[in-house]
Amino acid sequence: MRIFFSKHAIPFLISLAILTINPSFYSYGADLPTISSVTPSSGFNDLNTTIQISGINFQTGATVEIGATSATDVTVVSSTSITATVPYGITAGTYDVKVTNSPAHSATLLSGFVVNSPPAEWTSQTLTWTGDRGGETTSTCTLVLPNNTYRMYNPGIGFRSSEDGLTWPDSTNTNINEMGATNPAVITLKDGTYLMIYGVQQHTSGPPTERQYRAISTDGIYFNKEPTDAVLTGENDFASVPDLIYINDDTTLRLYYVSNSLQSHIHTATSTNNGQTWTEEGPISITGGPIGQQDVDPDIIKLADGTYRLFFATPPGPSELGNLRIRSAISTDGRNFTLESGSRIIPSPSEPGAIVIDPDTVLLPGTTDKYRFYYGGMIGDTPQVLRVAVPRFPNISVPPDSHDFGNVSIGSTSTAQTFTITNTDTDTALVISTITLAGVNPSEFSIQNETCTAQPIPQSWTCTCQVTFSPASASAKSAILRIQSNDPDTPTKDIALTGTGTGETTCKSWSDVIAEYNKYVSGTSTWSEVINIYNLYVTNPC
Repeated sequence: MRIFFSKHAIPFLISLAILTINPSFYSYGADLPTISSVTPSSGFNDLNTTIQISGINFQTGATVEIGATSATDVTVVSSTSITATVPYGITAGTYDVKVTNSPAHSATLLSGFVVNSPPAEWTSQTLTWTGDRGGETTSTCTLVLPNNTYRMYNPGIGFRSSEDGLTWPDSTNTNINEMGATNPAVITLKDGTYLMIYGVQQHTSGPPTERQYRAISTDGIYFNKEPTDAVLTGENDFASVPDLIYINDDTTLRLYYVSNSLQSHIHTATSTNNGQTWTEEGPISITGGPIGQQDVDPDIIKLADGTYRLFFATPPGPSELGNLRIRSAISTDGRNFTLESGSRIIPSPSEPGAIVIDPDTVLLPGTTDKYRFYYGGMIGDTPQVLRVAVPRFPNISVPPDSHDFGNVSIGSTSTAQTFTITNTDTDTALVISTITLAGVNPSEFSIQNETCTAQPIPQSWTCTCQVTFSPASASAKSAILRIQSNDPDTPTKDIALTGTGTGETTCKSWSDVIAEYNKYVSGTSTWSEVINIYNLYVTNPC
């Protein structure tokens, strides 16, 4: 509904319309909050996202809404900063962010937060098996050797060797022949020898038991068990599916394993004597979003920046068991992990009862951030042949992260600023879906000569767009250049735009005030802009 008033009805309009619309109008400068930015400005709808809201006049007890959803864990850090959590489960889309001090004192940042769907699963492919005995059903540990060949250890504690990691011959015995021996983890020790930690299962009338044993090899092929006793038993006499890594001091080994067959979760233990004895650390923590009632089959890698990424199998929802898929989480200390969005691999929808298990990740030779990801699967009680996926991600780069247009005269247009968008990945095309303007004053900035959304951007290629600034009034202005793409880590890239309008402000009529109010009612303007136009009308009426 639009409203129309004569400029001669100013006292009536102010008292009846403006005041009833927002009683804080007359105390705007002292009490009405203003939002200048939300950081980060996007998140995934299967994770909780912690945001920081910057602005002015925030008060203790303020609430935060993302569209119609109330944020949680709201903390007013100061009058200029609020932290809050955007909860998982919101439908993907673009939402206004609202801060409310009281029913009469609130502020809204239009299109302030983007909720993205999880990234797509990785694409998998089959492996080639050249031996007489066919393919493996799963692997628990694969090493890349110094000569850049691959060695894969299987649950039966045999191994296979491959030149390229994709074509594999028959399995060879490792000299570990115990009844019930399974699930080996192998690591190269600092002295060049190989340590194997493996399980031995014992089937009893009660819950299953499995204990971890230690074996040593000089060549990584033939292993000798030492000592003869188990080195780790876990909760309820169950420790299974181990994985080994050196932690950041490179002198301590950490073992990841599944403990407690009744309540299966990932635990860790450490060793400072090459795995002869272990100190149990208890279960790890995975926060930031929902996972199932199981987290099992750990596979840990250390990234180039020293952080850790954990791959694990889990059901899709917090109340579910079974229906396993592979997810990942990130950590700085290797014990407290934050869930990452999406599933890396999911069971095939066309195969009822299927699960995926046993992630096994290796760094590709000659790279610091490219991995090959092996995994197994089951349909009912039938194992499926081992498969492999190579994560390939487009990666968006748009320097700089901000641009200030400086002082621009009212009614003039700035020189165009060119933003160059680069796909820095070497494997996968980058797809730019939209480039838009958001924030406080988007109408005073303009996108021109945009060449990025017309077609995918191949590996290492670039595209450009330009932005200009045309201030409508004499004051500081800001907006966000928002670029949305298929980069799974940065699906929404925001670039901060600022500028200052200078010179004599164009006069405003009462029709301008009403027009701006109608835009506010329809959701295309902010209350602060209504007040700005009203103040211009008062000081420089037409």
